[in-house]
Amino acid sequence: MLKKDCMDVARWLRVEKLYHATQDIEPELRRVLLVTLCDGDEESLKRVRSLLGAGRDVSMRGGPFPCKVELAKTPGSESPTSTMSSSCDVGAAFALPPDAPGAFVGPYKLAKPLGSGGMGTVYLAEQQFPLRRRVALKIIKPGTNTSQVIARFNAERQMLAIMDHPNIAKVLDAGATDTGQPYFVMELVEGTSITEYCDARRLTMVERLQLFIAVCQALQHAHQKGIIHRDLKPSNILVTEYDGKAIPKVIDFGIAKAMQPSPGEEADLTRADAIIGTLAYMSPEQAGGMALDLDTRSDIFSLGVTLYELLTGTTPLGTGKPGGVLATVRRIHEEVFPPPSARLRASPGPLATLSAIRGMDPANLLKEIPSDLDWIVMKALEKDRAQRYPTANSMARDLERYVNGDPVEAGPPSATYRVQKFVRKHRLALATAAAFALLLAIAVLVSTWQAVRASRERDRAVAAQRESTAEKLAAYAMENLEHDPEQSIILSMHAISATYQFQRAVLPAAATALHFALAASHTRLSLRGHRGPVLAVASSVNQKYLATASSDSTAKVWDAATGLCLRTLQHSEIVEDVAFSPDSMRVATASLDGTARVWNIAGGEELLTLRGHRLSVNSVAFSPDGKRLATAGADGTARLWDLRNGRELLTLRRPAEIFAKVSFSPDGKLLATTTKQGTATIWDLASEKEKVTFRGEDLAFSPDGRRVATVDHGTAKVWNVSTGRELIDLRHQNVIRRVAFSPDGKRLASPSSDNSIRIWDSDTGQEIIALHGHYLQIFSLAFVGDGSSLISGSLDRTARVWNLSGGGELLKVPGHEDRIAGLVFSSDGRHFLSASLDGTAKIWDTKTGKPLLVLRGHHDGVLDASYSLDGRRVVTAGGDGVAKIWDSATGRQFLSIQTHQLAVTGAFFSPDGKYLVTNGYGGSTKIWDAATGEQSFSFGGASEALVWARFSSNSKQVAIENSNGSVRVWETSTGRQLYKLGAGRRETKAAMAFSADGRRLARSEGDMVNVWDVSRSRQLAALRLPQGWTPALEFSPDSRLLVALVPTSDGDMLGRSHGGARIFRLWDTATGKELLTFSDPGLIGSVVFSPGGKQLATNIDKTVRLWDTVTGREMFTLGGDGARVISIAFSPDGRRLATGDSAGFMRMFALQVPDLLDIARGRVTRPLTSEECQRYFQSYTCPALP
Repeated sequence: MLKKDCMDVARWLRVEKLYHATQDIEPELRRVLLVTLCDGDEESLKRVRSLLGAGRDVSMRGGPFPCKVELAKTPGSESPTSTMSSSCDVGAAFALPPDAPGAFVGPYKLAKPLGSGGMGTVYLAEQQFPLRRRVALKIIKPGTNTSQVIARFNAERQMLAIMDHPNIAKVLDAGATDTGQPYFVMELVEGTSITEYCDARRLTMVERLQLFIAVCQALQHAHQKGIIHRDLKPSNILVTEYDGKAIPKVIDFGIAKAMQPSPGEEADLTRADAIIGTLAYMSPEQAGGMALDLDTRSDIFSLGVTLYELLTGTTPLGTGKPGGVLATVRRIHEEVFPPPSARLRASPGPLATLSAIRGMDPANLLKEIPSDLDWIVMKALEKDRAQRYPTANSMARDLERYVNGDPVEAGPPSATYRVQKFVRKHRLALATAAAFALLLAIAVLVSTWQAVRASRERDRAVAAQRESTAEKLAAYAMENLEHDPEQSIILSMHAISATYQFQRAVLPAAATALHFALAASHTRLSLRGHRGPVLAVASSVNQKYLATASSDSTAKVWDAATGLCLRTLQHSEIVEDVAFSPDSMRVATASLDGTARVWNIAGGEELLTLRGHRLSVNSVAFSPDGKRLATAGADGTARLWDLRNGRELLTLRRPAEIFAKVSFSPDGKLLATTTKQGTATIWDLASEKEKVTFRGEDLAFSPDGRRVATVDHGTAKVWNVSTGRELIDLRHQNVIRRVAFSPDGKRLASPSSDNSIRIWDSDTGQEIIALHGHYLQIFSLAFVGDGSSLISGSLDRTARVWNLSGGGELLKVPGHEDRIAGLVFSSDGRHFLSASLDGTAKIWDTKTGKPLLVLRGHHDGVLDASYSLDGRRVVTAGGDGVAKIWDSATGRQFLSIQTHQLAVTGAFFSPDGKYLVTNGYGGSTKIWDAATGEQSFSFGGASEALVWARFSSNSKQVAIENSNGSVRVWETSTGRQLYKLGAGRRETKAAMAFSADGRRLARSEGDMVNVWDVSRSRQLAALRLPQGWTPALEFSPDSRLLVALVPTSDGDMLGRSHGGARIFRLWDTATGKELLTFSDPGLIGSVVFSPGGKQLATNIDKTVRLWDTVTGREMFTLGGDGARVISIAFSPDGRRLATGDSAGFMRMFALQVPDLLDIARGRVTRPLTSEECQRYFQSYTCPALP
């Protein structure tokens, strides 16, 4: 029962509620409300009025409890009743200072202070209610925002409550004193700090570390619960003993977090009491004010500081540099802390003191801190938190490794260090392990060998499968060359990719197929978009636009560079024809709807509609001045219109016929018309009368207006306009349908009934190129721009733009009027020189293929030509027995030397340019002064005829064979004989070659080729020849290889008639080993090494073959247009090959696979269809193009 003058607990709680409910209400209203709420309870009403009058706060947990609570049994009751002492008084509850011993803080009675720190004072206190126990109560210093601290702590309570670890002291409660100071209630740990405990009991290093490992594990437990300590230090790690065992306890968890400012609050770092925590143990990020960005690694740094102090007796900051808060923060961020062992060695005084405390000799104390411990501590103290231990557990495991004698992770990554640790710990097990390791190694070697063997077999099988795929695709590509060259290009690219993308050699058949496919295909663009056949095509004068007319009632204007459709022009019926104006700004269309229309290209709007024909308009043409338009109609009339006003100017009639086409002469004075009945007429517009009439279904003027080409009954003919005389009859096995002159008038183009386009020489009637790609009838064609391209329209609904300058070639030019006897590049690769039997030599631009100079002066064919080493001069060798020296920049002739009675078959400069060597027909050789043109008698004497001469690469030596068969090597500067080689007997048709480095000389003698070391006059190798024939010899540029070209018995080496060779052999001159022998029923004209010597090119009849000199494999074959290849030459970089043929054409080919694929990609205008993919790849989709 309740004693007199004391309240029971229920009444106290009621008083507390009434107090808080009415303390902020106006006095009059509060007086009435209290009477109503107390409902006759005068005691409660009295207590509430007393508290409100005193202006004090009160609560069971947050304020001082007013009296002592006792539990006593009421007579007749089994359960105890709460009572308060008789001395209980509300006013007396606040008689003592809030932090004095005996005072109450909430339900806790302070007993005595236990310690004081930067954040506040810790008291021993006794909890009075609801249970009695001793606790540690920490009162925070004044100046802290109490309500926010309590709020943050309450938010943290749930996490703190779930922490349950034997090495963590629990935080039990929190609140505020009567004066507004926050306090925290913790589990009471009766012990001392970890540093004091270790020193007092003189623990060994291992014992200290075992205690510290337990601290790490406790911290790991807290971190896993999402709690960061933020104020970890030795005074917050207390060690107590239970049953004689030392147990460390981490205290103050959650307090620092509750004290931390919120995101909206500011902390003043210039005041030590404003920084939550202890600076000496703070991480750089915490000391720098990054409170909102702290994570568990901040506690790892504090662990490192604590361990540092545990080992050395001081923190890393030491005690010798006093300073303010900002100075200390700066030191934490910038100062490089010494390792613990280094700190002790550098401080003899502290070392002696620490040794005395721990009862150890200083030397032994230093030994207890080896480098392993230094590494662990310094890893925890990294400034960059990413370099610290990621967790407290990882630091604990590293300390355990050290204690157990294992390598620590914090050590430098030294293999030696780790091996030493392992050996030291496992000496007894090493012998057994070594034996097992040996057996395991043997097993691994055997299994690895078997695996490698199986892998190689698998790789060989996969490689064989890829090669088989490449061969099949290459075969398909060759089959389709004539029918669909573009498909052949795509298949050839896939054939190359089958091996090339896996770093395997490209099959010769694949590269050859691509070269031939490119040669057969000249398609540059495919214009797709019409829904019906393309009936007419046109090209603008400025080369920017293309136009097509279709049966789908539209005409389209295209971008000539990209093939993008720019305009679609709509008629109501089929569009029969389309034409551009001379200024390229307008386009005219003719339609089955009976109208001709003129359109603006820029805007696409219709400018004029010309009506007058009673039936369809079949053709339109602009006059050269662009002022008039001619139309041809199915009503038997051709009409002339004024484009300024759309007025009809003239009507030409053939009533019984249907006009099919109309075109102006270049001067605009004549008009040509054709009818579908086969009549071609040229009209004089001034007199409006017929000038001449031919038989023909199609007609085209030459650019000069002097000739006209017609098509009649499947053949094309060229006529003289003035006389009407037939000049050329172009006959073909297939029917010719249309005809068009090139802009320069030198070529004619005509579509054929086999769906190909034939290009003809308009002077000779010779067919030049056949273009394949359309698979249905071709209705129209026109040359584009300068004539390097051609556009055609077909029933297959496409228009194609064809490249006429080359097929697989980078360059193709009609260089000479007769066969080309020799080709050579300039040293920089920018120009090349050609010699022809037409009596001229020409210098060409390598990129454009345009001639820069024509060297004329020989009265017979030019059989050879070459540059001087500096590229400034050119020498030509003529069939007239004359050698001429020219200026390669201007074409001016320097010298003309009558060198031989018969033809000069070869001429070249010595490397230094001082001498000129000429070879005459029949085998004679002469040496000349290149500056004066006088014959040099410095070598060998005047009485001896020279049959062969070669200079060394530095021009210091020259090897000469005389008519008596002797071979001598002379010094050019003095004329002194250096060596004599061979037996000195003259062999018929002997041949010699000097290596590029001047050290080796090859000479044929009978059925042998002897290779000599010139400097030592010593024979290096004797190479056997077949059939006893004397070859032509040539060293590779690196002097390593020698090739012999063995001629046939029925011709010479120049190939001027039917002669040539059928065998060549390749040797390694160092070993004498034969690397390659090739024979062919065709004639091998010449053999040329690439600049690096890794490739060898041979021209065999109408093709050129390329060989790999390392493997001896054929790389690929290059084809021409049916003419015999006479001469070949590599560019200086080895990436291109130039050829000259008997028809006078020069071509330049790409040799590198990437360059070749680049050309091929530019020729592909469509993907393979699903049917084609299924046929060639057995899939509905094809692989991506390489």
